[in-house]
Amino acid sequence: MPKISVTLPSLRPQMLVDTIQSIYAASVGHELEIVVVSPFEVEAPFVRHVPEGTPQGNCAAHALGYEASSGDIVVAMSDDHRAEPGWLDGLADHIAERESRFFPFAGGLARPNCPHFGTAYGLYYPYFPVMSRRSVEAVGGWFSRAFIAHFADPDLALRVWRAGGRCELLPDARIMAVPVGDAENAAVPFKSKAFPQDFATFVRTYHAEHGAGFLPDLREIGADYPIDCLSDNSFAERCPPRVFHERRAAGP
Repeated sequence: MPKISVTLPSLRPQMLVDTIQSIYAASVGHELEIVVVSPFEVEAPFVRHVPEGTPQGNCAAHALGYEASSGDIVVAMSDDHRAEPGWLDGLADHIAERESRFFPFAGGLARPNCPHFGTAYGLYYPYFPVMSRRSVEAVGGWFSRAFIAHFADPDLALRVWRAGGRCELLPDARIMAVPVGDAENAAVPFKSKAFPQDFATFVRTYHAEHGAGFLPDLREIGADYPIDCLSDNSFAERCPPRVFHERRAAGP
């Protein structure tokens, strides 16, 4: 049975406990490792704790988690989401089948209470990526430390697309977002402060290659679309959202 590693950074102890409990309940029958990266101690079954003395943002934390992981499949998770029952059922077999056709391959966890998906320069990217270790290594690694708290997921996806692979939503691998209060948000200061720097890094890295026709604006470069815009669980329009919506409104 393939081993699954979940990388899970956290600066919020109680939210982390609740997320870990949801993963336990939803993952019966799987060989599992939860790699928690946090500045506080964590002791629980199937948890490998990576101490983070001075937090550097979730992108660096996911990178640390990957480096400490040992699974055949790697899943990115956040402490403000909960795993749904059966979220890992059939996952390894599905990834193996897709990799036989598209390599490297990245899947994205589905969020039924957030019925939209993200794109980067008109290409689908997984908000919460799922990849085999083989695919991760083929694109140079997991989350990039070039980013602090944003854009590591589209960066990973563009590396997959660039390598001739494919990214798709995984409709049966479900997680649910949970409400986060002001106190919990205050515990993750990088989330609000790092956005301008991370966006500038992303544009500097990819706009020359992918930006033809796109304004250097987040609403174009990183547009969200309703789930029904997916085709075969993916999206590769390679055009700005104003063009796509004009085409869609015009019909066949």
